[in-house]
Amino acid sequence: MKSLHRLVILLALCGTAAAAGADEGEADVDLERGAGLVEDANLDHAWFMPTGITQPRGAWKVSDTELLILGLSYGITDDLGVTVGGMVPLTETTPLWASAKLRFLHIGRLHVAGQAGAIVAHTAARHDDFDEPVEASNTVMPTAALAASVCLDAACRSLLGGYGGAAFDLDEGHGFGLVGLSAIVHVAGPLKLMVEADQGNQLDWPEDDAGFLVWYGIRLASPSFAVDLGALSGVAGLSVDDGEVGVELLPWFKIAYRAL
Repeated sequence: MKSLHRLVILLALCGTAAAAGADEGEADVDLERGAGLVEDANLDHAWFMPTGITQPRGAWKVSDTELLILGLSYGITDDLGVTVGGMVPLTETTPLWASAKLRFLHIGRLHVAGQAGAIVAHTAARHDDFDEPVEASNTVMPTAALAASVCLDAACRSLLGGYGGAAFDLDEGHGFGLVGLSAIVHVAGPLKLMVEADQGNQLDWPEDDAGFLVWYGIRLASPSFAVDLGALSGVAGLSVDDGEVGVELLPWFKIAYRAL
């Protein structure tokens, strides 16, 4: 159960090669709202973690991951967007989250964004190991993150990204950190290759609470829809109590719909 809780926190934080198909004739494409962003409804995310890209002003995006994780985003401006999301309540603890993402630096092909928000972990009423009733509770965890991306072609159809974020459990005095790297490589037409590697830690006891996940697969991108198909593998948790919990080739999919 401890490892499942760590994986839930890891996924909630992500509230995540060389370019192919680049065209030298695209040098005059406006990177502020380039063809890559128009053609990919989910370019503001890799597999799970956010990129430094923000959705255009007035864009709505709805996402569904594994039929378990739901999200809704809106672009207030070309540089500022807000997101709310949550997981389907299948365990006793269900996370909900909200965040705002601001792209504060854009120089050429470099995009850097900051993100801040909160995760609310709702724990349902239950009975403990001694069959004693336990009341429902809510834990609010502030979050902060930084995401940076470099476009590999003028239209920004391909990009490399890095991410670092943290959530803080103020009640228990714990912090959870997540760092990751990602690559989105345009192959041809709507097809892209994607890979992402994420490392999570409990900040005050990193040796006991590490988790490492690798995501890889393809994206079929269009202006209105983006479908990610692939797998994840790695270690969901390491601890003295639970030992190593492996994740081996777990199929993974995500679909996003955007209205510009």
